[in-house]
Amino acid sequence: MAKSPICRCLALALLLAAPALAAQPPGADSPQHLVDRLRAATAKNDFPGVVDCIAPAQRRELAAGMVLASTMMVAFLDMGSDMAMGMAQGMTEGATGTEPTAEQKAAMEKAKAEAQKKTGALKERHAAIMKRYGLQQRMEAMQKEGPSEGRSPEQAIAALLAGVDERALIVDLLGFLETMGESQPGGGQHKPMELPPEVTDYKIDGDHATAKAGDDTVRFVRVDGRWYMEPEEKKPPAAM
Repeated sequence: MAKSPICRCLALALLLAAPALAAQPPGADSPQHLVDRLRAATAKNDFPGVVDCIAPAQRRELAAGMVLASTMMVAFLDMGSDMAMGMAQGMTEGATGTEPTAEQKAAMEKAKAEAQKKTGALKERHAAIMKRYGLQQRMEAMQKEGPSEGRSPEQAIAALLAGVDERALIVDLLGFLETMGESQPGGGQHKPMELPPEVTDYKIDGDHATAKAGDDTVRFVRVDGRWYMEPEEKKPPAAM
């Protein structure tokens, strides 16, 4: 039986609306539902899904930390490549007691050229991410300014990431870091977070909540009506 034009239009509308209906806002409507969402994201190695469970303030700190870490890693790429080639040549000379043969030198030069090509591609990819979010210019400007008296680390991070889609930035930098680690030992995918089989004893106190995950305490915070994971409170160092 053929569908009527109205039915076809409704079916098409639902199909087009499916992605929007499937999209979830960050966080959850309760700590319990947040844990469920976090488990589902972890089971699928869905790091963006895990990021959506992190409180906004901590998400911003994570984004800033990944910017700084990836920038430092890129800065050391050439140094690491040169050191590896020097060690390879030294090991060859040590094993034979003589200088490398022409074939060995050619093989090392080929390996060096391939490493430089990969390094160049990684640098270009990182530079593109930094440019996309306007971060390179901001970092250079902040370096020229030097330490600003009276500006806290939180204010510096806010200035660096002002107007930036932090979730998208984290996802882009994660993909970049995964590419960097693919050739490293143990560079496969790892679960972004692990939770014990049971999370129990939920206690809500205003916009904060706690629960028990084995011997650990899980903390939650409610921001704009949505619940997120909150890291453990930092304790001041004990007096000497």
